Amino acid sequence: MVFQLIICGAGKTGKYVISELVKAKEDFVVADTDPEKIKGLSPNVIFIEGDVTHDSVLRDAGIEKAKGLVATLPTDAKKHLSGCYCKEFKSQPENNNPVS
Repeated sequence: MVFQLIICGAGKTGKYVISELVKAKEDFVVADTDPEKIKGLSPNVIFIEGDVTHDSVLRDAGIEKAKGLVATLPTDAKKHLSGCYCKEFKSQPENNNPVS
C-alpha cells in the first residue's frame, strides 16, 4: 500500500498531527515503537510498530513512494536520523520525488 505521508511518532505532537490529517481525510501511515500510543485515535489509522531510525521500518511504511514525512520524535537526533533516511531513499535514481 502507498501512503502520501508517513507520521513518525505518535506522542502528544504526533497525535495532534494525526487528528488534523484524519479531519482533512489525508492518506497517511503512523510509525511508532509503542502501539499503546495509537489507542483512542480513529480506528482507520494505519499503524506500523517499529523504530523509524531503522530503515526497514521506513521501507515498511512506504518511504520510497511517500510524498512526505513528519517527524514528531522525542529527540532531535532521532528526527535528524529519520530525515537522513528519508533523503537517502528519495535520492535514489529510480525515485524522482523531491524531499521537502
